[in-house]
Amino acid sequence: MKKILKIISPGSPNGLNPPDPFKSDTMIADISPE
Repeated sequence: MKKILKIISPGSPNGLNPPDPFKSDTMIADISPE
């Protein structure tokens, strides 16, 4: 999950911060439906 967040959230330097709700929400839902 952390890796995915990092890849789809270039705005997060640490990868732990909440990425953009516009990309992350949709991308994460598609990549990891679980």
